[in-house]
Amino acid sequence: MPAISDNFAFISACHTSRVALPREFYMLIDLGAEISGVIHQLTQGLPDEQKEAIETYFLEDASFIHPLCRVPAFAPITLPVFGKITSRWFIWMIFRFYKILSPRIWLEVECYGKETPPSPLYLQDKHVDAFMVELQKEASIMFISIHQIFAIWFVPFYEANVHLTTKLQLQQLSDKKHYIKLQEDLYQVNDLIKFFVPFGASALVWVFQVLATFVCTLGALIFAPFTWYQQETMDPRVEKARRPQGNNGPDHPMNNSARDS
Repeated sequence: MPAISDNFAFISACHTSRVALPREFYMLIDLGAEISGVIHQLTQGLPDEQKEAIETYFLEDASFIHPLCRVPAFAPITLPVFGKITSRWFIWMIFRFYKILSPRIWLEVECYGKETPPSPLYLQDKHVDAFMVELQKEASIMFISIHQIFAIWFVPFYEANVHLTTKLQLQQLSDKKHYIKLQEDLYQVNDLIKFFVPFGASALVWVFQVLATFVCTLGALIFAPFTWYQQETMDPRVEKARRPQGNNGPDHPMNNSARDS
């Protein structure tokens, strides 16, 4: 089964840095560039291209998490009529229905935040706005920023302009290639509500969030004595400062030596 390619075209640019990074790091950098094409193929490709992307890049027991639906990972099962069913098959059904609802989707994937990839040192410090790689022993995690315009065909004159962050958990198999084990789509409330209430709901959420900020600020000011009380009673540094420091204090060397004996 094909997988996300193990291509090291970006290594030459990384060698100019004084930072010594593991080989897997360079591979994941390149995966970020390739995963952008995978996402476009899943959301904008023809049905056959969409199916090919699912079968190529997702594990057979992959899982999918979205605010509106979920596919748990499970081992393949065999059902009458349908034959072999996997969790990857259900993921394909979700993307298939996604294309039915919105046949034309405008999508922008930001794997590196800007037009050019940042330096390896910048990536190593994990300060990239739209792309982060976390190295683990057997799995790697990608966070990818996506901007899409979703237009449901039976709702005229409306387009849902939303931003989301997609979390991809990649698993490296014995062939040394990475496959998608988990996809999790993360939406802000003001973006998610655009799928339910076409006009004006996002603005109402924005107003509610701003009002909630003022409520939090007011509550923090009114209950400032409680904050002071927490600081004075729960801070271990304050508790240590209150301990007696004389000869009879618990921290005195004489007492420590006597206690040790």
